Amino acid sequence: MPRGLTKPKDDYNKGVLRGLLVLLFCPAWAFASCGAHRVPHYDLLMRQNRYAEALRLVLTDLNATTEEKNQFKILPVSDEDQPDTLSITPSILQKGKSAVCQEAASELERLHSRQQDRRRLNAYHEEWIAAQTGWIGCDTTGKDLNQPAEAAKVAYHCLEDRSLATHQAAIDIRALLARSSAGDVPRLNDEDADTLQQQLRAFHEAWSTLDDKSSNSYYIPEIKRSDRIVFCRAVSYTRQTLQLRNEETASWQQSCRQLAVDKK
Repeated sequence: MPRGLTKPKDDYNKGVLRGLLVLLFCPAWAFASCGAHRVPHYDLLMRQNRYAEALRLVLTDLNATTEEKNQFKILPVSDEDQPDTLSITPSILQKGKSAVCQEAASELERLHSRQQDRRRLNAYHEEWIAAQTGWIGCDTTGKDLNQPAEAAKVAYHCLEDRSLATHQAAIDIRALLARSSAGDVPRLNDEDADTLQQQLRAFHEAWSTLDDKSSNSYYIPEIKRSDRIVFCRAVSYTRQTLQLRNEETASWQQSCRQLAVDKK
């Protein structure tokens, strides 16, 4: 397709649809529960102070890849300033296998979210021409946006740096739901349930961001649609599994229903 046009290829549209269907029916946070399996083995490793092996046992039960296992580090404190660093603290390891499964699943889901963002932005800028619009709030000075790889790189950094409320909430929501399916009990504890509500509230309050086309070159439509799906699945989880049915959760559910109506 000649550069300068903005109509996507049919293959791109089909790819977006396939990706959304996978997310809808096979959510990324659907980790097989690892908290109740091989607990005696884990406990033995911990009694022998073989922390690294205990962590690797958990990661194996979470179906982590070899590359992902190698990225995990045992650090005295969590390194929140390094989002690409996967870490577990000794204090978490000492809480037992279920706690470690939940924490590691959460870390892995955040990693998967960032990887998914990169893949989507790369695909988007390969198929679409980087128009000179849709970059509001993003510093593109000196960047050649006509080069797909450069445009995708700039877009990813802007998506991260802008800390868009809906997108950051969606990442946190995915991490929380990963925790819920990884422990010995497939349900969030009270503290995590409260955090989930806070993230849903933050997402809903910034709902208009999803309709703002001025950011469409980095907060691209596919990522916005994916974030909506994450939000709506979490609303369903909150109302059905956590049984939190009040006026606020009803308003969240109504937004999801209206979204479905608008798509028709």
